[in-house]
Amino acid sequence: MKKVGIDFSINSTLQNKLIISALAISTAIIILIAFWAVSKIKTELDKSYNDFAQLLVKTVAIQNYEIAKVKNPQVIENIKLRAESIIASADDISYITFKDKNANVIYSTYEQNPDRAMRADTNISAPLEDEKGKIIGTVELGLYSTTAKKVTLAAKNSILFVFSAIWLVFTLVILTNAFLIRRELTLLHLGVIIKQQAR
Repeated sequence: MKKVGIDFSINSTLQNKLIISALAISTAIIILIAFWAVSKIKTELDKSYNDFAQLLVKTVAIQNYEIAKVKNPQVIENIKLRAESIIASADDISYITFKDKNANVIYSTYEQNPDRAMRADTNISAPLEDEKGKIIGTVELGLYSTTAKKVTLAAKNSILFVFSAIWLVFTLVILTNAFLIRRELTLLHLGVIIKQQAR
């Protein structure tokens, strides 16, 4: 009887160690995969956002090259209204600055919205070219990656939720399995004791 009790104690202790080890390993693996997934998604989003920014600044340069070519007050006024309209409709754009080929500022929304311009975390520029492809100036955009940050945060929260749910289910499975095994061992242990006492 004493020998049976000792064997059961050893099995119970070993089982607890196995449960703790399995939970620790599964938790570490899930955390590593979750962080890798979040990092991968952020990298891809940053790359996509950078590509979008490059396309955006080139589009603005093509549509407004006249500002450096003509320097007509009416042309400047029209482009000014267009730039202010872009700023008003796009939260990601902090400011737009047009410069001539000597880097002199022709027009910038920086002065009209200094607080908004100061929050820019990315500056990107493109050349202003005339019909012959000659560079006659540059346009610079200050970008604040509002949309990218929102998408990244949403993706991060979703991934963490999914992996947390997976970890919870996995933990419940391990604990349930451990409970059932322990119950079977307990019944077996009691059965052996009763059998030995009946002798």
